[in-house]
Amino acid sequence: FASATEHEVAAVSQAKLDCFGFTPGFSVDELEVRRAQMVRAIRETLETPLFAGGPRLVDIGARNKFAELEFRMPVGEGDLGLTRCRLAEVFRAHPSDRPSGALPPAYADRLERLGFRELRGFLKGYIDLVFEHGGLWYVVDYKTNHLGDHRDDYGPSAMRRELEESHYFLQYHLYALALDRYLAHWQKGYAYDQHFGGVLYLFVKGMHPSAPGGNGVFFEKPPLARMRALGTVLDGAGGRG
Repeated sequence: FASATEHEVAAVSQAKLDCFGFTPGFSVDELEVRRAQMVRAIRETLETPLFAGGPRLVDIGARNKFAELEFRMPVGEGDLGLTRCRLAEVFRAHPSDRPSGALPPAYADRLERLGFRELRGFLKGYIDLVFEHGGLWYVVDYKTNHLGDHRDDYGPSAMRRELEESHYFLQYHLYALALDRYLAHWQKGYAYDQHFGGVLYLFVKGMHPSAPGGNGVFFEKPPLARMRALGTVLDGAGGRG
């Protein structure tokens, strides 16, 4: 991010236009306009503060990040497999509370309506970006969801609604748990409360350096009790629920 020049961003933009078949459909002038739009959008994303007093993506050096961090987590190694009822109970027993008030009170009910059978085995995934800043580690996920044609359409309430409807709340809790377990093995003296900074979901269409605070950037640090309960349920431990 820090070393990306305008020329490099333009070259990547052109490569993607070619890859997805847009180039033949544009005149030379139209192609230049589209490429310039992509470059501008990428620069705006890179230069938007991620939270008050926090870094921008452009401030994050290569030595402080992992891109597309792959993880595998065992599920149901204990007596119990993962069911939607046991998963929902984690969020019902640990609703929004300090330091986070982001989770909707009724989200557990939505989880209980998920359609999957009891799971045993492994969960595999990739986290878009993990980075360290000021001694804290963060999970980042990029979202290109279209919430509206204006930056004001990407405010906190709109983002929370999309997070609930698309089950991104569940997604980022799994990402956070994966990173938490990775850091517990990799970083000497690691403690969640001291070293885990939180989760950032970047709705890039709403991001701009001059946008009102919160537009396009969703942040939460899930409470430790909820994270530990989720880990217990994935492990297959605990009573039946």
